[in-house]
Amino acid sequence: MTKERIGGELLKGHVTTLVLAIVGNRPSHGYEIMKTLAERTEGVFELGQGTIYPLLYSLEEQHLISSKTKVVGGRTRRIYYLTNAGRKVQKKRMSHWQLFQEAMNNVLQPNFIRGLYYART
Repeated sequence: MTKERIGGELLKGHVTTLVLAIVGNRPSHGYEIMKTLAERTEGVFELGQGTIYPLLYSLEEQHLISSKTKVVGGRTRRIYYLTNAGRKVQKKRMSHWQLFQEAMNNVLQPNFIRGLYYART
């Protein structure tokens, strides 16, 4: 079964959180970040170069990530690493995401409370 891709307004505002989570898990180059995101979401989130690279440059300007040039598989790649400031922002964004997710679930699935389904009588 092919899953629908999600992008645009629904994904807007969450891309930074996703990229920080991927780079926080393992230093990566841009293409690897795009590939990891697509694989982990089974193709639901696919970012193009026009999204990922400007975001990486912006995160680097904000000192949330840093980069080093390395040769990987015979090709020169810019590898991105999470900085200490980036770890703090990542942690805060993850906390906000969990709060957001819980609040959305409480509205969209009012009978589904904290992982347990309660049948109405």
